[in-house]
Amino acid sequence: MKKFILLLLVMLVLWGCSGKSEGPTVEPEPVSPTADPPTDTTGPRVVPDDIIEWLNGDWHIVTADPETNGSVSLSFDAATKTVKISRIDNEYIVAELEAFDSFDDPQISNDALRFKFKEASAFYIDTFGTAEYVYQSDMQYVTGYFEDRDFLFLRELGNGFSVIDSEAMGDFDKMAGDYGWVFVRENTGNTFPTMSENEDLKIKDETFFAYCWGRGDTYLLQKVNVIEQEEEWYEGLVYNTYRIVPAEGEYKYTAFLYDGEKLPEDPRPSLVKVSVSNGAIHDLREYAYVGYGAYTAD
Repeated sequence: MKKFILLLLVMLVLWGCSGKSEGPTVEPEPVSPTADPPTDTTGPRVVPDDIIEWLNGDWHIVTADPETNGSVSLSFDAATKTVKISRIDNEYIVAELEAFDSFDDPQISNDALRFKFKEASAFYIDTFGTAEYVYQSDMQYVTGYFEDRDFLFLRELGNGFSVIDSEAMGDFDKMAGDYGWVFVRENTGNTFPTMSENEDLKIKDETFFAYCWGRGDTYLLQKVNVIEQEEEWYEGLVYNTYRIVPAEGEYKYTAFLYDGEKLPEDPRPSLVKVSVSNGAIHDLREYAYVGYGAYTAD
């Protein structure tokens, strides 16, 4: 897959609580997403094996900048297995979706989505043509939820950007951290966990790996497991790496709020190892993303 080259090689581990051809000009009809699937509002939610079914509905990008926050939307249609990626200026790309494994390991299954070009507005076609390889993108995803919000993180797995990444998603300007984009689906009808459930059920005394969805005065943390191993990279360079896999148990897609009752204002996701005591964070270590779904474990 031919793409513009982007080097994702970061070696710093952070400590503390503070990584053409011309085409037709006729604009196709937009895709209308079907209704969201029913939601269990009384307990832990489960992401089904068919991730596209769970993603069904409308999502909006979340950034720390008011100028870009909400400027990209994703409308997933589970019935057709497509997504419409729309910018605030109404330019759009419709892509077909295919789930696949990002890494050859029994613990990893359908943790990535292939975005394959189907149609686009005149701007994209006039500028970039209709060659599929120019648009195609392989994206690793992480998903979780807290109360009335579902969270989706998408990150290009390759060594470069396609039109979907750089033009539709918004390149670096709209990344929330960890070399990817955060989207939120709001008003899901979900009430779990309430603040009282959050306090009762979150991990109180333990050191564990987590996916950090947001930070600031408070932290929104979702427990995860990791695969730790040695991997050979460019020109024989070997890294000790971590790869994220879902945690065990009924709360594996639940994010819990730490150190307060207000959601964090900085949507900056990353893999962290956190130590909590009496329900409060006393140490948090952040791991740098190096590329292709892997974090440095050193």
